[in-house]
Amino acid sequence: MSKFKVLILFFFLTQNMFGTFLPKQTYRAICDELSTKESSCTNGKLKVDSYFLMDNNKVLIFVYLKPNKSDIIENMYGIYPKIPVTFDEKKHFKVGKLNPIFSELNIKNIIKAPDGSILLNSAWEIEGVQHSLALSHDGINWKMIDMVDGKDWCCFKMIEKICFSHSKLLLFMNNYSSSSGEYEAFYFENAYPKLNKFKTIEASNFKKNCKSIAIISNQWRVKKLKNKFIFSHPKSKQPLEL
Repeated sequence: MSKFKVLILFFFLTQNMFGTFLPKQTYRAICDELSTKESSCTNGKLKVDSYFLMDNNKVLIFVYLKPNKSDIIENMYGIYPKIPVTFDEKKHFKVGKLNPIFSELNIKNIIKAPDGSILLNSAWEIEGVQHSLALSHDGINWKMIDMVDGKDWCCFKMIEKICFSHSKLLLFMNNYSSSSGEYEAFYFENAYPKLNKFKTIEASNFKKNCKSIAIISNQWRVKKLKNKFIFSHPKSKQPLEL
């Protein structure tokens, strides 16, 4: 096969997998970070696990590499390592690194904090539940938030929703070990860098005080199809299909 045909084939595969919006350099950076000895972009596909619309027309996505042939031992739970990627309508991409905070955990909630930062809740959900909370100011660099000492957050309590009421972080949890579907709600006076001074609140008060913080200046539209997401922006000629 000639070099010209190889280039055409690579171009087609790149655009076919990740839409015509993704620069080749970004595609290579994502593939390099996620590739292992067992899987790479040549024998797998890049997929989006979760997304979050940020301020100022930015989008945060968590991308994973799904092999064409699953490794039964490594992926028996269907969890693949993920990395954060951000982009805007001007095709400015940033690619993050693998991080144990979300690499092999299920991402459950992503919200905006009062100071404009991003709070992420992920969980290990096999043979019980182990929660993790992380904070980021740019969507690329993440820092773990220590869960409060002396509080048992494991092993059958799922954080179903997180939000803020002024400066208080609210957690709404479902106790799966209870046959009655018992719910618990907590708030924290000081959220960072460690969750402390938690207090139990009534579930009704949680719902009344739980309000999302508005995203500033974001015109992205997201359409979720069966096997992909389509991100479109009025200032971008071509959508991003993932």
